[in-house]
Amino acid sequence: MNDRVAVVLRITGLMSLGVGLLIGYFAMTASPSLYPPIQASYLIIATILAGAGFLAFISKYTE
Repeated sequence: MNDRVAVVLRITGLMSLGVGLLIGYFAMTASPSLYPPIQASYLIIATILAGAGFLAFISKYTE
């Protein structure tokens, strides 16, 4: 893999991981009046973002 592509992939992976963790944190600490399916969908989105970000971050080491 090209080094520049790997650096961009790692940076976007870290950003995606951070955004996913933030969304998950806010979804877990939201008020109980939040409609449960909306909270569940936020958690699913957060899980996908964090997982994709983590995989993109470690892709440099799994070549």
